[in-house]
Amino acid sequence: MTKTEIESYISKLGFELTDGKSDHWTLEIDKYNLGIDLGGESSNKWKIDYGSEITVHRKTTSNFSQLENLVVLECVVRLLKKGYPAKNIELEKKWRVGGNLDIYVTDSKGKAYLMIECKTWGKEYNKALKITLENNTNKEQILNYYLQDQNAKYLCLYTSHLNSENNLDYQSNIIHTSDFEKAQNQIEIHEKWDNVFYTKGIFEPSISAYDISFLGIVKTDLKPIDHSYLTPETNDEGSIFNRFAEILRRHTISDKSNAYNKIFNLFLCKIVDEDNAVDDNYEMEFQWKYNENPVDVIYRLSDLHKKGMRDYMELDVADVSEDDFDKELLKIVSQVNGKTKAIKDMFKQLRLYKNNEFAFKEVINERTFFENAEIVKEVVKLLEPFKIKYEHKQKFLGDFFERLLNIGIKQESGQFFTPTPITSFICNSIPFEKIIDAKIESKDNNFLPYLIDYACGSGHFLNDAMDRIDKILQTKEEKDFKTKTQKDNFYAWKRAYKWAKEFVYGIEKDYRLAKTTKVACFLNGDGEAKIIYGDGLAPFNSSLYYGKLNNGTGEKDNPVFDTIIANPPFSVESFRMVLENGKESFDLFDSVTDKSDDIECLFIERTSQLLKENGLAGIILPSTILLNRGIHQKARKVLLENFQIIGLCEFGTKAFTYAGQPTIALFIKKRQKTELDKVNVLIQEFRKKKKDFSYSGQKDIISKYLQLNTSFDDLEDFLEKTKDNKDWKYEVEKLRIYLLNISNKVVIGNAGDKDKMKLFLGYEHSSQTKYEGIHPYPFNESGKIYSKMYDEENLLNPEKLNTLIYNNFLGNTISIPKSLDEYVEIKDFNEMLDFTDTKFDYRVYMQSLENPYLEFTKYPLSSLSDESICEILDHLRKPVKKSKRGSGDYIYYGATGKTGMINDFLFDEKLVLIGEDGAKWKRGENTAFIIEGKSWVNNHAHIVRTKNDKLIEEYIQLIFANLDFGFLKTRPNGGKLQKGEMMKIQFPLPDVETQKEIVNEVSKLKGNEKWKRFEELLK
Repeated sequence: MTKTEIESYISKLGFELTDGKSDHWTLEIDKYNLGIDLGGESSNKWKIDYGSEITVHRKTTSNFSQLENLVVLECVVRLLKKGYPAKNIELEKKWRVGGNLDIYVTDSKGKAYLMIECKTWGKEYNKALKITLENNTNKEQILNYYLQDQNAKYLCLYTSHLNSENNLDYQSNIIHTSDFEKAQNQIEIHEKWDNVFYTKGIFEPSISAYDISFLGIVKTDLKPIDHSYLTPETNDEGSIFNRFAEILRRHTISDKSNAYNKIFNLFLCKIVDEDNAVDDNYEMEFQWKYNENPVDVIYRLSDLHKKGMRDYMELDVADVSEDDFDKELLKIVSQVNGKTKAIKDMFKQLRLYKNNEFAFKEVINERTFFENAEIVKEVVKLLEPFKIKYEHKQKFLGDFFERLLNIGIKQESGQFFTPTPITSFICNSIPFEKIIDAKIESKDNNFLPYLIDYACGSGHFLNDAMDRIDKILQTKEEKDFKTKTQKDNFYAWKRAYKWAKEFVYGIEKDYRLAKTTKVACFLNGDGEAKIIYGDGLAPFNSSLYYGKLNNGTGEKDNPVFDTIIANPPFSVESFRMVLENGKESFDLFDSVTDKSDDIECLFIERTSQLLKENGLAGIILPSTILLNRGIHQKARKVLLENFQIIGLCEFGTKAFTYAGQPTIALFIKKRQKTELDKVNVLIQEFRKKKKDFSYSGQKDIISKYLQLNTSFDDLEDFLEKTKDNKDWKYEVEKLRIYLLNISNKVVIGNAGDKDKMKLFLGYEHSSQTKYEGIHPYPFNESGKIYSKMYDEENLLNPEKLNTLIYNNFLGNTISIPKSLDEYVEIKDFNEMLDFTDTKFDYRVYMQSLENPYLEFTKYPLSSLSDESICEILDHLRKPVKKSKRGSGDYIYYGATGKTGMINDFLFDEKLVLIGEDGAKWKRGENTAFIIEGKSWVNNHAHIVRTKNDKLIEEYIQLIFANLDFGFLKTRPNGGKLQKGEMMKIQFPLPDVETQKEIVNEVSKLKGNEKWKRFEELLK
């Protein structure tokens, strides 16, 4: 510390400059003087003078060489002010076996009374707690010192510091030695000690010197909880999180999922207790007092839990309080002939001696009850000193809770907790500001957005969104509103998230997670949100739904929400069997089989059912939703007809802790029904008039459509080939989607892979013991996430992806900053669809080929869709199982070349094969290759027969081998080059003689030189 910092610190202790001296400070306490000399430029000359009566065994604490000495000084000052005589205080007392105790306090007879070991705030203090709890005999620790002088009545680990408000905070963890008097060694101490520290008893105002007593905690005693208590710094093993883990390890609790669920129950109890604490002198019920009977504590905690479940979750727990039982017992007391004690003992056994809300280990009788109570006691003692319920979001509490979730709750049935950087990115992409402004302008008295997460899991989305909305609300002023009711609501809602009860809904099917979400909301200051324990796919007249979520009729649609943000489950096997009224609730239900696991498709339809027109959503889905057939195709139809796609972001495989499946964030805006109606009318008119038309400010719409649909030469050819109503039906579907998206630009983000992916995300996951969870990537001391997705401190940082999506929601002009070049594209949405297939499957291709040939102008461009230069023979290929092929004389070809032999053939000619799936996709890896003679080709390669007067095999093989199809690897199941996609690829087409010359020249070259020369010849 600098001299200025030391002067500031000691002045807080009460030291004042000494008259007549230079750089000398004095503090007088009951006529006893302490002095500090800060003379000289060098810190090694600065000294602390503890006076004539305090015994200082060595001078290591009488200087400023280490920060711990300031803690010792502050503690000595506190002891003197409390009334402990200076002559009874010794510093740095040395022991025969080694080590020096910081502060040794004796009684009036000179015998040990109190031993204090001081540590700096945070890391070192937490480490000392851990060492003590683990009985680490190889470390200098306070239990070692006690063994040298067992007269001591109390032991104390002590720390203090100046907090963020420049006030002195202290923390004491006290041990009463009565439990382990006459112990011969540390092992015996730990066998007798209950591993519990008491945090009040020495320095409180009501406590006198030599009258240490463990007082109950009242509301004003609760300490604000900060980052240093919760999230470990490097090697900080004594944080609350790690102390939880240490308690479970020490008691050999193997069922972590159950254990952490019990911890969440205790969190709920503490929240209820803090809610009840209106008066500053309210004695907290969530505490374990000194020598308190475990039965009394568990009764008290059970009552808190029951109240929390009823008040916050609207669930009645099957439990009876002791007071209720006594009241009923009094009614029949005359009839039980003095047997009330026996009856109450039976009541106790039924209520407590079984698995209860706090059973970390199985409870089956009195013995196991008391064994479990020891664990409950340690956890309660760990949490009881702190305040955990706040009126505004505390980020460190959210991060801490995230760690508990990832370690403690097993994720199954499609549950993947969304990392907080992902939820922040999605929430920061939604223009809540504009939603609120639009509702105010329209004089809607409920001017905040109605928000829902229909699979809220641990509540991350809800907490992030509520934080965003509340910050917007706090910036508003009375003059911003249009009606008196708006103004009245503004003042009513502005305080402590009071608006959340009206506007925020969360649904969670897992009871544990529904409860967890509610706890998380309270920890973040927004506990008024409606959290419903139920199914997010239940009918809208479900008895579990209430408020705006229940439409009272059971109709399929209930479009009352302005915003949906969610990560719904996916890949849930046989979900059809447990879906209530599925057929009546979903149009897609008929496509669900008993074995289907595609539950995400129904959540897409549910999104359409819940959102208002112009409502906005950001949801996470598996990447397979974009390309798979079956029910996914029908879900895409629902999606594209009802929503405008604003943005897509592919996270890769490392975004989630446990999920290896690639996922996307989908940003969408609900269409107005009139838009779809208008498009349908235009298509009908075109069918009648057979003339091109304008739409959305663009001329010749059909001609533009035909540029993407290469199945037709021109408008005349299109009209001719769609005369048949069956053919026209397929084209209507394609035209409808084309027209709906005629002006739609989409922001596309892609995380890439490996380190590039981690740079995009800004974090990585760790499974290392004690450091589980999310950590910044690259690592930084501040712990902040520096992501390409969003900026923690600047909502609309122009260098971040969320800003592009935010502005695209608003229809603003967007351009990609240089810093996002390799991660982001902006595309016309229609170019992401394949209009060439006869039967339109609504597939969305996020990534497409970067075709270098489009920039070449030396020769005209063509494609494999041109029947004058080639034929596609995919309809002739045929797969044969390996077991049925055996050996033979003919080569059996697949995507990468020869895959075996077979005793028959399909072709006897020279052909070009282009990999469809499972191929080598990189440039120069021969995605295309030539075969000759008798052969058999399976369904993993496209087959091209060239017309040699226009196109030679060697040339088209070079054309495709020169392209990089690596983007296909990001698609489901390793990627697939679709036939329609392949046929759209344009390439330069010189005359045949020139093709031969080019082939001849480049065949003499190898590697990059070959492909570089190939492109030079075509430019």
